[in-house]
Amino acid sequence: MAKKYYDILVLLDNTFKNANDPRVFRTLQALQFHGFSVALIGMQLNEEPLFEEIHGFPVYRPIQAMYYSPKSMFGYRNKLADQLNADFDYKVVYCNDFRVLDLGDRMKRLKKSAILVYDSHEFLQDYHLEFIAGESFFTQWKANFWRNWEKRIELKNAKQVDFILTVNFSLSAMLSYILKPEIPAFPVRNIAEFPEQMPDLEAYKPEIKKALEQIKSFDNLIIFGDYHKRLNGLETVYHAMQSLPETTHLIHVGNDKSYGYFKRLAEKLGVLHRMIYIDRLPHQYLKSIAPYAKIGLIPTMHFKYLTLYYSLPNKFFDSIKLELPLICTNLPEHKMIIDQFQNGLMTDGIDWERSTADTIKAFQEIMNNFTAYKEKAMKANASLTYLKEYEAFVMALKKKMNVS
Repeated sequence: MAKKYYDILVLLDNTFKNANDPRVFRTLQALQFHGFSVALIGMQLNEEPLFEEIHGFPVYRPIQAMYYSPKSMFGYRNKLADQLNADFDYKVVYCNDFRVLDLGDRMKRLKKSAILVYDSHEFLQDYHLEFIAGESFFTQWKANFWRNWEKRIELKNAKQVDFILTVNFSLSAMLSYILKPEIPAFPVRNIAEFPEQMPDLEAYKPEIKKALEQIKSFDNLIIFGDYHKRLNGLETVYHAMQSLPETTHLIHVGNDKSYGYFKRLAEKLGVLHRMIYIDRLPHQYLKSIAPYAKIGLIPTMHFKYLTLYYSLPNKFFDSIKLELPLICTNLPEHKMIIDQFQNGLMTDGIDWERSTADTIKAFQEIMNNFTAYKEKAMKANASLTYLKEYEAFVMALKKKMNVS
């Protein structure tokens, strides 16, 4: 049987069901925009079809769930690389995240001419593991051991790539320093994209629409993304809420990963009645929720994890692309954008008490000069696009491929 040809195979460690990975979807769009034929190679975890087209992109799912297991290191990954090289002809293997980098490395060993691209979403997995209360010591030990083993594999494989991408300038510079100088590193930030037409929130979730309508005339805050105890810096905002106007509400859009910690904290502080909790929902509906807020929040504090210290999370660009003035901590990548566009104010990213006080002052300053900050937020939205983010990388890739 003839091989299926694509310029670029994009490897992914999830199912891509309903295009559920915005960064990967933007990658496919950008590569196609620049003239490449692309296909996505993903996982089949439940009963997803082995092949389908999603928004015009071919999606194959030959990767089985056992790929996540340490047992996959003993034969399965080599067999999978053999299968993919037998089924596809390609010039570039584009690996999203550390797990599929190992598969891409094995494919490159079989096809020496292939160009290997690593889109590193983290800094060598520099983030903490979370365990459910009561998890056994042995289970935690095994998880930590496998994490450290995967990190060693990632570093080994990363030294073999032709290009590395990461989510901001700081991590790009650090990876260039750690890896061989001849491996170019390109920052491709997670700049969001929203549909031009406003999604119908009332038809999708009428109870959310009803709750938001009740607060639409107030000066509300909003934060996007899942939230964790002592990790997002959200505690500083909860304490600040005590000193903000009684009519100001905080809209959470994301899943509670704190096992109820934040709802208990809100109740303790007497602000629970001013919280609107909305579980994670399809990305496009953020556009329908954002008009109920005046300011977007990114309160990430300084931690020992470099991935967090240099974070530039999706929620940052969600707020920008939804034209919300920002209150964010003064971590390096946040500061770079605020300094460029003046589209918000910064709080202390190290001192938790000072950050709370800064949040209160920033709220007052933005609301007192809201028109000016809103105009700057609109300018930031217009200036930042996902297609611009890929331009330097695509130019270098085409040069290496000898195509114009």
